[in-house]
Amino acid sequence: MMGDVLGLLATAILVLAAIVIANLAVIGLLVVLPVVLIRRAVRRVQRRFLPMIRPGRVSDGMREFWGVANRRAVQLVLRRSLPAWPISSKLVDAAGELADLRAGAAAALAAGVPLGIIRPIHEEAVEASDAVWRIADRVTAAAAQRVDARLLAPALDPEIEKLTNLIVAIRQARESLAQLTLSHVNSRELEKAERRLRALDEATRAVAALPGW
Repeated sequence: MMGDVLGLLATAILVLAAIVIANLAVIGLLVVLPVVLIRRAVRRVQRRFLPMIRPGRVSDGMREFWGVANRRAVQLVLRRSLPAWPISSKLVDAAGELADLRAGAAAALAAGVPLGIIRPIHEEAVEASDAVWRIADRVTAAAAQRVDARLLAPALDPEIEKLTNLIVAIRQARESLAQLTLSHVNSRELEKAERRLRALDEATRAVAALPGW
């Protein structure tokens, strides 16, 4: 008799456990399925509205797109276009920083920072972006040859270093731009901004003159 009771109890426990597991599976499906559908929808939108740039032609597409896009959009386009190489992450980071510098210059101008100060910052951002797009041209063209990126390390590593320096210079320029916006363009912050703008110009020239290609 006791054995029958224990058997029934064990069966009931197993049934309850099965019901709980089934419910958890349904809940998990209800949570995961919308996420999967959303991701698929986002990818469809990206494919429809974000340009897919051909290898070696990144500069053509990005010059037109960059002027009207924010950081996230610029980086999405580059990620879709660039190979999975170490230098690609630097190009994406540089592009994002430049998009923020461009947007920051527009915001500073709207906040009252004189155009005479904003213009050289904007011009430097355009020049730096062109240098970045030209490197992306070369990287995508090289990747189209379907070679192992490790074999290209001697040529890529110096470029990665120069892109890293460019990213630092852009961030410093953005910081100075923010200080100028808050300080009503006092002479101390203006001198610092001019120094950092010169540093950005030097970093841009170094990137634009990359050897070894």
